[in-house]
Amino acid sequence: MKIVGIPGSTRGGSYNRIVLEEVLRGARAAGAATASVSLRDYPLPFYDGDLEAESGVPATAEQLRAVLEAHDTWVIATPEYNASIPAVLKNAIDWLSRATPERPGGASFKGRRALLVSAVGGRGGRGIGHLRSILTALGMEVLEDELVVPAAYEKIAVDGTFLEEALRSRAFELGASLQAPLESAA
Repeated sequence: MKIVGIPGSTRGGSYNRIVLEEVLRGARAAGAATASVSLRDYPLPFYDGDLEAESGVPATAEQLRAVLEAHDTWVIATPEYNASIPAVLKNAIDWLSRATPERPGGASFKGRRALLVSAVGGRGGRGIGHLRSILTALGMEVLEDELVVPAAYEKIAVDGTFLEEALRSRAFELGASLQAPLESAA
């Protein structure tokens, strides 16, 4: 099993990245090969149909696509901005979903599964629902199990230490559970 972590935040010290790394640690402990990307490493212009018609899909989108397509499972950790997902994450999804002469639209998502986690400042939970809807529409198998961490600043220290052992354990166990085979492959 090959698993890639995608934090939807580019902020240093992101609570989402901390939770994501614990999920990946659990996956590695269960025998999975893991990797992590940063959307900051793949700068993309805002999606624009005219730009796409003129220049095609940006090279950085193709590079990100190649990395993500090399993995069976994506763990996406998204903050919640105004009850939805961050623009940087939505923009990456928009570019990755574009058709090219080599592949139909949405091909990067089909046949793969996603585990969604979200560490938020307030009560949260609506942004992760938006992400679930987007990925499902693109043909991804989105696992029912998810993790939403409300008031993350009360549960995770600035240095990345989990202040609640139950939260650390839940993130680790979610990662370990990813060793189950893909439904579409069963």
